This record gives sequence, structure tokens and C-alpha cells, in this order.
Amino acid sequence: MSTSEGKHGIQWTSRMQLDDLHFADDLALQSQTQQQMQEKTTSVAAASAAERTNQLPVEEEIRKKSWKWIGHTLRKAPNCVTRQALTWNFEGQRKRGRPKNTFRREMEIDMKK
Repeated sequence: MSTSEGKHGIQWTSRMQLDDLHFADDLALQSQTQQQMQEKTTSVAAASAAERTNQLPVEEEIRKKSWKWIGHTLRKAPNCVTRQALTWNFEGQRKRGRPKNTFRREMEIDMKK
């Protein structure tokens, strides 16, 4: 361990700085590895719990509820606003960040899957 006395107390030499950087890299790598292991453990535990409780995947649940809503809406009167919304064509530009597909287009894509 080599240090030198400077104007402002003990100064680290370049060798010590390099050792400190290696130590910091090792700590960061260990922290990242630990985080990845924790995420994997959490996802495995969640999948196991979902399987034991006979829970559907989120995508499947959303798809099921969407089709249920469409069936409910199609049984309404033709002049009902919610039924008209299924066939309504939006004209003009959407604001930045808004989805390009309408609910109807998304469901048509889903039917083709």
C-alpha cells in the first residue's frame, strides 16, 4: 500500500485507485447478479402461485373480458352509443403517443391469431 503526503493530507496513488475501481466493479457485478436471482425467484414463485390457484395469464384474462364486453355491446340497440362506437371511424390525426389502432382493429387482429 503506497500513499504520498500531499498538501491536502494523504493522497491515493494510481495503484490504489485502480484497486478501488476493481473492488467497485466487483460490488456492482455482485449487486446485479443478486438482483437477477431475486427477479428469477420472484417470477418462479408467482408462476407457481398462479398455477396452484388455477389463475389465467393476464393476457388471456384481458382477451376474455374484451370479448365479453363486445358480446354485451352487440346485443344493445343499434342507436346505442356504445354499439356505434364499435364501427365508428375516427377522422384526423391522433396526438403523439396515442395508439394507432382502435379497439375494433385490435380485436380483429386478435381474431386472426
